[in-house]
Amino acid sequence: LADSGSESEVRDSTTETKAPHTRHDLQRLLKEVIEDIKSYMAVELEKHVAGLKADLDALTSRTSQTETHITGLLTKTKTQSQDITALHEKIIQLEDGMEDLNNRSHRNNICIRGMTESMATNAILSTIGEIFQSLLLEVSTPELTINRAHWALRSPMPNASNPRAVI
Repeated sequence: LADSGSESEVRDSTTETKAPHTRHDLQRLLKEVIEDIKSYMAVELEKHVAGLKADLDALTSRTSQTETHITGLLTKTKTQSQDITALHEKIIQLEDGMEDLNNRSHRNNICIRGMTESMATNAILSTIGEIFQSLLLEVSTPELTINRAHWALRSPMPNASNPRAVI
């Protein structure tokens, strides 16, 4: 603007000596000044738009990197959550197994050998009770409690008179 202003001043000083400005001269000078302003504004606007485009490109790149990073974190989190769930289930299984083993170690199981398989399964409990009562007559004990009695695990023998253990 300073350059165009100095040119117009030069023109004005030369035209003053020649003749007064006409309306047409003023319109022409005004158009020149407007064109100078337009070209200056266009250059400045292009500079600012280029800067904004560069900022937008940088922001787009950072956003893309952030989205990629977040996707990776979500995948890891999902995998870790599944691993935690599996480990939790395994802990429950181990605790149940440990409790079962603990319970089994505290049982007072007695194995009686030599009872024949010809005895009915439902008569085992009463027979065992009678055997223990006869053995414990001499000892003063509280009431004898037998939770259950069953044949030892194995397939029955073809000859029912063979002895088998009762637990």
